[in-house]
Amino acid sequence: MVHELVVPPGTVGLLARLVDELVALHDEPDEQHPAWQRLYPATSTDDTLDADLRDLVHPDLVAGRREAFTTVQDLLATHDEDTERLAVDDEQAVALLGVVNDVRLAIAARIDLPGMLEGRSDGPVPDETTVAAVQVVDWLAMLQEQVLAGIAPESQSHFDDPVHDDD
Repeated sequence: MVHELVVPPGTVGLLARLVDELVALHDEPDEQHPAWQRLYPATSTDDTLDADLRDLVHPDLVAGRREAFTTVQDLLATHDEDTERLAVDDEQAVALLGVVNDVRLAIAARIDLPGMLEGRSDGPVPDETTVAAVQVVDWLAMLQEQVLAGIAPESQSHFDDPVHDDD
């Protein structure tokens, strides 16, 4: 099934650049990079068990992400950078959901968004770049919601408020 997503102008171009950054991160993996650690967190506090589990599942996780990156890159390449409508099939929509989530996780890890949200005061006051990054993370969350609503409208039923429903 094909779904049409209406997106703000510039979405395709921005998302393409963000996906390219994830691809670059995977082309030259750095296990100490905050984004890498967030995308592939430790599976156990036991180092030996963690290493064993990583040996079992890590290659498949990386391969799955790379496949999703390619699917999304191919999708975005078929649309003009400033297009306002994306036609996506179910497979592309699922890949898009996953990749947008990965982009959000990577950006949030780079700016220590969890620390900011927890109100840690030991860090510097966020600068304009950090504030902009937080806004991008928020925008990506809205994009995820829009994709999900496009492919599974029933997923939006939790937004209905029966207490205030006038019907």
